Amino acid sequence: MVLYSKYNSLRQPQYQVETRIVELKGQQWVEKRALCPEAKQHIDNIPLNYEKLLGHYGERIVPVGCEKMNDAIQFAYIDGAPLIDSRMLKNMSVDDIVELVKKTLQLIMGNMSGEPHAFSMSDDFCKLFPDCEPMGMQSYDIANMDAIFSNFVVSGNQVYCIDYEWIFDFDIPMEYLEYRAVLYFYRENICFLKDRVTKNDFLVMCGIREGNILLFDKMEYCFQELVHGKETKYIYTERYKKPVETVEELRGIIRDKEVHIQNLTAMLEKRKRYISHLKSAIKNPKYGVELLKKKRAGTQEGKRRG
Repeated sequence: MVLYSKYNSLRQPQYQVETRIVELKGQQWVEKRALCPEAKQHIDNIPLNYEKLLGHYGERIVPVGCEKMNDAIQFAYIDGAPLIDSRMLKNMSVDDIVELVKKTLQLIMGNMSGEPHAFSMSDDFCKLFPDCEPMGMQSYDIANMDAIFSNFVVSGNQVYCIDYEWIFDFDIPMEYLEYRAVLYFYRENICFLKDRVTKNDFLVMCGIREGNILLFDKMEYCFQELVHGKETKYIYTERYKKPVETVEELRGIIRDKEVHIQNLTAMLEKRKRYISHLKSAIKNPKYGVELLKKKRAGTQEGKRRG
């Protein structure tokens, strides 16, 4: 049963991906699959990204394992807590939020294995970030562009990286990755922050050098051009949005919402049927016994097929 679906249909064709949460035999899984043939290579790269990310954060943070299943990549569903619970922010001062963000940055960026080295410009970097020239910065051999707070969860004593679509194996400045993490945090929690602190001031308070913000803004625009194309305006998925500017963008948003509503409706109908069966079983114990027998028979048949 599909519990949730998200379609990245506004990306360029080679990056268009469906992400969904499914329940199979009582266990939940996350699946990613290509929305069109052009995106197959992007999906096939995910297990390679997993291998690159193994050990990148030492033992404190591990990427969720993945497995190729037919035309999809399947991940275990991690029932964990976010690194920062947004519900806490409402009653926190800006200074306290900044300290919390700094600690979270340190948790992610401070656990990388090995030592950083001086950033070195490469052909791959210039292709992705044309006319961007970072100076005097540090980097690692691997850059996880998905290192934003919402892509990490805590379960027990372990922190998991649950999404790693965008891994690059050439130098990208560490400070830019930190900028992305803080930027996305600000956008995702703008309702708590916009009336108290500007985006740029918040970035500076969290340790991003003011003189680098324009450069990083440009680099982020370049990355979004890679993902969404020059002719597609980048639309944020949270409340910090640019206006929808094309009919196709609007259709894509409506399509995503319709699929989500269909999934919720299916879940609601299934639960209604289940509750109806339970009520009937309570009123008629014989019916409950027969229902239990059918359920057990179905489980055994499923095991035989599996």
